[in-house]
Amino acid sequence: LEGDLFKRVTFVIELNPGATMSFISFWAILGIFLASSTVHRLPRLGIGGLRAAFVLAALYALFVWPQIDALRDFVERTVTPQAIAVAANLEGMRNLDFPSSLLQLLCFTGLVVFPPYYMVSLLLPWACNRLQGDHTHLGLAYGANTLAFCVGLLAFVLFVPAVNQFYAFKFFVALFAISAGWLFLLPAEGGLGAWRPAGWLAAIAGAALLVPSDFDPRFFREGSLPATHPVRAVKSNGTHTTFVVDVRDRPRLFFGRLLMSATNLPAQTYMRLMAHFPLLLHPQPEKALLICLGVGNTGSAIARHDGVRQIDVVDLNRRIFETAPEFAETNQDFHLDPRVRFIQDDGRNFLRLSDERYDLITSEPPPPLAAGVYRLYSQEYYREVLAHLTPRGFMTQWLPLFLMTPEAVAMSIRSFTEVFPHTLLFTGFGTDMILVGSPAPIDLATLGPRWEGSPQVTAELARLAVRSPVDLLARILQTDASLRRNYAGAGLISDQRNDLEHLYLSPDDRPVVRYEPADVLAFLREGPERWVEETYGILTHLGRLRYHVQGYPFETLAALPEDGSPPIALAGIDWLRLGALYQENALALRRGGAAASVPVLERFLEVSPEQPEVLLQLGRLKRQLGRVDEAVEPLRAFQALEPKDPIGLRLLADSYAELGRSDLALDAYARLMELVPDRAYPLARSAW
Repeated sequence: LEGDLFKRVTFVIELNPGATMSFISFWAILGIFLASSTVHRLPRLGIGGLRAAFVLAALYALFVWPQIDALRDFVERTVTPQAIAVAANLEGMRNLDFPSSLLQLLCFTGLVVFPPYYMVSLLLPWACNRLQGDHTHLGLAYGANTLAFCVGLLAFVLFVPAVNQFYAFKFFVALFAISAGWLFLLPAEGGLGAWRPAGWLAAIAGAALLVPSDFDPRFFREGSLPATHPVRAVKSNGTHTTFVVDVRDRPRLFFGRLLMSATNLPAQTYMRLMAHFPLLLHPQPEKALLICLGVGNTGSAIARHDGVRQIDVVDLNRRIFETAPEFAETNQDFHLDPRVRFIQDDGRNFLRLSDERYDLITSEPPPPLAAGVYRLYSQEYYREVLAHLTPRGFMTQWLPLFLMTPEAVAMSIRSFTEVFPHTLLFTGFGTDMILVGSPAPIDLATLGPRWEGSPQVTAELARLAVRSPVDLLARILQTDASLRRNYAGAGLISDQRNDLEHLYLSPDDRPVVRYEPADVLAFLREGPERWVEETYGILTHLGRLRYHVQGYPFETLAALPEDGSPPIALAGIDWLRLGALYQENALALRRGGAAASVPVLERFLEVSPEQPEVLLQLGRLKRQLGRVDEAVEPLRAFQALEPKDPIGLRLLADSYAELGRSDLALDAYARLMELVPDRAYPLARSAW
């Protein structure tokens, strides 16, 4: 029972189990103590009362456990309640804010664990009384109970979940019901002779064969992705049940209820940038180590660099290697690349045993608040990584702000900068941040030649809206100087103690990493002069910055330093309100299409008209609705802000042509061909 409840509760608490096992044990011990006290105070408690208790416990398992999300919501509403944040991904997933306190966790585990544990625990003291009355040594009962406890923990934490977690949950309910029914075979008087283990074991064996082992959407919250979309490739290694969910042809990889990795645009962007950013800064990368495979996005990005001749992939879960072919469309059959070596091991253990040195070590483990993962964010881990880097090697580390507390972010950054001599932080997509560390100073002069000599890489980056080195450099939020200055007072993550274990997410206290434009511009001035002027114009205009860096977090734009140096355009507007309008527009576009989206975009521009991203989208949607004459104004405003952008110029030229304004169309097409002379624009050329 305790083994099953541990897996059941941690299945529902998706991110930070924290003190879950401690609280389950607390309620279990309390149940045992009160059950013993009940039997002591009710000496006339007979077999009928015990049967009733077991039946009630079985009914609790059968009818209450499937409503475990309702119990969770009840606790969330009534115990230290706070605002529920809106899910940013708009795909039926809730933010992972439960529990937000130890009190919530204590109450939730109590509701799930205590009632069945108390009722079942009546059996042991009652049986001891019966055995004592039959002159049987009680040590046998206690020994059997202890042995059964150990066997049960192994069975329902390790062995049965190796089929999958859904099978384990259903099989335990069957075991529970059979045990409750078997209790009716006990005689009302005398010893326990009718309790024949062979028959009970035979019934359990039959249940083991009959219980279905396929994926069961009933174990997921209504409206969540696994409950509403096709699921395939269900696998389990005992610790985790993994499966793939098809969401509009962009599959996601789940570990139980936790979305672990994905192939949609945000995931593709930040995961691939974890490889492309450092490898383009390295003069000649040859060997790379990927710790935690996921769906293969980062590994596939590494493989795009022709000079890399060895790619080692380390993952503790061998099922992830088996699942890699499920994502072949987006990872370009990375698992078949002859340069790739798959190693099933703990990343820390592999580094400890290996004498290899790498030009890139990239690490994307589960979030640091997940159980046991802190050791892949600790100082000791980073020291081992640093010892395995070549003199100009890089490490990149995923930093998911939306899955962390402010304290966890500060500790993670401080631990990273404490080990690596040279660091910086950039945004991958939204609040998926990437830390970069190196033993040598980060030399931007390498970026230009590597960019020009890597056509496969630049083509892939263009699909991710990173069209030039400037777009890549514009993602830098903080340099080594600002990271050390801003996080100097934070604590350090150490192997010796998990200081992240009792940190809980709260929608009222989200971490924000500031953008430090003065430090970033000073860092960029150390690189080639040809990028400085163009980058300066982008980094000092927040609307243009949002356009050149897809998914730039609104919270970061709202948290600029107050010293005003250098002057930043749009620094004083309400970026948090714009962020809310941005989410409102995404919902409107999804539910009502272009007609519903246009009014929201127009309200967005009333707050701040100099927003290239919104101007371009508004022009596109108005053209889509046949309102070509109305599309011209936002497209002209876009072109004024982004005169070298061929996308907006093409749309503007087409709009002029459709409206019969030949002179303006002719001029726009001519400018378009000047901007991109090496690309084929048949329509532009023929129109010109």
